[in-house]
Amino acid sequence: MTDHIGAQIAAFKDPDFEKAYSYAATSFQENIDLEAFTQNIEAQYFMLLENESVDFGQCEIINGDVLQIVTVKTSQNNFTLNYVLSLEAGELGVVAAVVTSASESTIT
Repeated sequence: MTDHIGAQIAAFKDPDFEKAYSYAATSFQENIDLEAFTQNIEAQYFMLLENESVDFGQCEIINGDVLQIVTVKTSQNNFTLNYVLSLEAGELGVVAAVVTSASESTIT
Protein backbone atom coordinates (compact mmCIF):
# COMPACT_ATOMS: atom_id res chain seq x y z
CA MET A 1 0.00 0.00 0.00
CA THR A 2 2.59 2.52 1.09
CA ASP A 3 4.78 1.90 -1.98
CA HIS A 4 1.83 2.45 -4.31
CA ILE A 5 0.63 5.64 -2.61
CA GLY A 6 4.17 6.91 -2.12
CA ALA A 7 4.95 6.44 -5.81
CA GLN A 8 1.81 8.34 -6.81
CA ILE A 9 2.64 11.21 -4.44
CA ALA A 10 6.22 11.31 -5.79
CA ALA A 11 4.78 11.60 -9.32
CA PHE A 12 2.64 14.55 -8.20
CA LYS A 13 5.69 16.32 -6.81
CA ASP A 14 7.62 15.97 -10.12
CA PRO A 15 4.88 16.91 -11.42
CA ASP A 16 4.08 14.01 -13.73
CA PHE A 17 0.29 13.81 -13.82
CA GLU A 18 0.23 11.02 -16.38
CA LYS A 19 2.38 8.83 -14.15
CA ALA A 20 0.31 9.78 -11.05
CA TYR A 21 -2.86 8.91 -12.97
CA SER A 22 -1.45 5.46 -13.75
CA TYR A 23 -1.68 4.64 -10.02
CA ALA A 24 -5.45 5.22 -10.03
CA ALA A 25 -7.77 2.22 -10.07
CA THR A 26 -9.20 1.11 -13.41
CA SER A 27 -12.71 1.98 -12.24
CA PHE A 28 -11.52 5.51 -11.41
CA GLN A 29 -9.89 5.92 -14.82
CA GLU A 30 -13.09 4.73 -16.53
CA ASN A 31 -14.97 7.65 -14.94
CA ILE A 32 -12.33 10.42 -14.75
CA ASP A 33 -10.03 11.23 -17.66
CA LEU A 34 -6.47 12.54 -17.30
CA GLU A 35 -7.45 16.16 -17.94
CA ALA A 36 -10.18 16.16 -15.27
CA PHE A 37 -7.80 14.35 -12.89
CA THR A 38 -5.11 16.99 -13.42
CA GLN A 39 -7.54 19.87 -12.93
CA ASN A 40 -8.90 18.30 -9.73
CA ILE A 41 -5.42 17.79 -8.25
CA GLU A 42 -4.34 21.34 -9.08
CA ALA A 43 -7.55 22.84 -7.64
CA GLN A 44 -8.15 20.72 -4.54
CA TYR A 45 -5.04 18.68 -3.71
CA PHE A 46 -2.25 21.28 -3.92
CA MET A 47 -0.63 19.67 -0.86
CA LEU A 48 0.28 16.66 -3.00
CA LEU A 49 2.16 18.96 -5.39
CA GLU A 50 3.89 20.87 -2.58
CA ASN A 51 4.65 17.97 -0.25
CA GLU A 52 7.86 18.04 1.77
CA SER A 53 7.34 14.62 3.34
CA VAL A 54 4.78 11.86 3.74
CA ASP A 55 3.98 9.69 6.76
CA PHE A 56 1.81 6.59 6.70
CA GLY A 57 -0.56 5.86 9.55
CA GLN A 58 -3.15 3.21 10.21
CA CYS A 59 -4.13 0.81 7.43
CA GLU A 60 -7.22 -1.36 7.49
CA ILE A 61 -9.46 -3.36 5.18
CA ILE A 62 -13.08 -2.21 4.98
CA ASN A 63 -15.58 -4.02 2.74
CA GLY A 64 -12.77 -5.42 0.60
CA ASP A 65 -11.07 -2.04 0.05
CA VAL A 66 -7.98 -0.76 1.81
CA LEU A 67 -8.14 2.45 3.86
CA GLN A 68 -4.70 3.98 4.41
CA ILE A 69 -4.23 7.09 6.54
CA VAL A 70 -1.58 9.40 5.05
CA THR A 71 -0.13 12.63 6.44
CA VAL A 72 1.28 14.97 3.81
CA LYS A 73 3.52 17.71 5.15
CA THR A 74 4.08 20.97 3.28
CA SER A 75 6.19 23.91 4.39
CA GLN A 76 3.17 25.47 6.10
CA ASN A 77 0.68 22.72 6.96
CA ASN A 78 0.17 19.05 7.67
CA PHE A 79 -2.74 17.41 5.86
CA THR A 80 -4.29 14.09 6.81
CA LEU A 81 -5.82 12.17 3.94
CA ASN A 82 -7.80 8.96 3.82
CA TYR A 83 -6.66 6.99 0.78
CA VAL A 84 -8.93 4.21 -0.48
CA LEU A 85 -7.38 1.53 -2.67
CA SER A 86 -8.90 -1.49 -4.33
CA LEU A 87 -7.69 -4.59 -6.12
CA GLU A 88 -9.28 -4.75 -9.57
CA ALA A 89 -8.40 -7.55 -11.99
CA GLY A 90 -5.29 -8.24 -9.92
CA GLU A 91 -4.11 -4.62 -10.04
CA LEU A 92 -3.91 -2.33 -7.01
CA GLY A 93 -5.25 1.16 -7.62
CA VAL A 94 -6.23 4.35 -5.82
CA VAL A 95 -9.99 4.83 -5.84
CA ALA A 96 -10.15 8.02 -3.76
CA ALA A 97 -8.25 10.34 -1.46
CA VAL A 98 -10.11 12.59 0.95
CA VAL A 99 -8.53 15.37 3.02
CA THR A 100 -9.82 14.87 6.56
CA SER A 101 -7.82 17.50 8.46
CA ALA A 102 -5.19 20.21 8.21
CA SER A 103 -2.93 21.68 10.88
CA GLU A 104 0.04 24.00 11.10
CA SER A 105 3.29 22.34 10.05
CA THR A 106 6.29 21.96 12.31
CA ILE A 107 8.77 21.60 9.41
CA THR A 108 11.55 24.17 9.68
